[in-house]
Amino acid sequence: MKYYYNIFIVFLLTIRSLTGQNTCVDTYDSYYTKVNELEGKKEYEEAILLTNKVWNYFPERKFELIKELEYLNKKTKKYKENLLLWEEGHKEGYFFFLNKQMKQYESYLFYSEFDSLVVQDNYIRDQVLKKSTTKHEVFLPFNYSSDQEYPLLIVLHGGGSNMEKSKIRWQLLDRLKSDFIVVYIQSYRHYDSKTFGWTSSDDRAHDDIERIYFDLIENYSIDTSQIIIAGTSAGGTMALDITFNETIPITGIIVFCPGKPKNMKINSDFNKSIRVYMLAGQNDYYLPKQEEIIKIFTSEHIDYLYKTIRGMGHEFPKQYDLIINDALNYLFD
Repeated sequence: MKYYYNIFIVFLLTIRSLTGQNTCVDTYDSYYTKVNELEGKKEYEEAILLTNKVWNYFPERKFELIKELEYLNKKTKKYKENLLLWEEGHKEGYFFFLNKQMKQYESYLFYSEFDSLVVQDNYIRDQVLKKSTTKHEVFLPFNYSSDQEYPLLIVLHGGGSNMEKSKIRWQLLDRLKSDFIVVYIQSYRHYDSKTFGWTSSDDRAHDDIERIYFDLIENYSIDTSQIIIAGTSAGGTMALDITFNETIPITGIIVFCPGKPKNMKINSDFNKSIRVYMLAGQNDYYLPKQEEIIKIFTSEHIDYLYKTIRGMGHEFPKQYDLIINDALNYLFD
């Protein structure tokens, strides 16, 4: 079986090399736009062909291309090709968060090769986690002056995401660019090679975020009476966790589709002075958890605004620029 695997991988590499001469994309962004267009039209075979064509064009994006093919192969039920992709990725040091208990991998349980791939994937991930760190990146207002104090906005990415994806959405707002110091924080807790997640009651994450906060206070001109934390999904859950466990002195929260932290207790007057803006889709599977949170807020007299959007599920809202601005207006009213 291993012999046939190697033959197939050589075949894939040959096809990618031969077809890479005539592709119409010259940057990764143009490829990404085109492949998403094809996926939107459900032209998955064409998207696979395009991805194979650009395979050797963007070596720094090898992991992303593997993930794209993984998605397309699953859409076209080419499960065995994904086994080969994962094996190829492992040789490059990548890992994919393969887990036999997760529903998304049910179709692979019939392949004996999947067991060894899961073992190898977990091994690589464990080795990377030993060295992984919580990272952050700071963006100052374009007319920043140390003689003026600015509100601080802390943004936590969602589960299975990273701070680069967070920046794409939040950096678009002129109000944030001009009026806020914004820090994006990326969890140390890997999902796969390029994405990360949060879990509440994580002492290491709490300690890291506390350290980052005091480093920011020491090095930048921050108004400590205006500390806002924001997050989506698992990042939203972590934002609530950080706030109500008083890891750092948060004054306002913006959360989209959050879950409920494991130990959510409001037990101080400081907690009760916080304002919370929470938004979710009416089809969000976390809705029952949000209802539990609202009950706590109501009983403890927390100032909150909770909105749901019809037709939206568990996702980042589409008109996020308007919604983020609405949230800021509520918090700073």
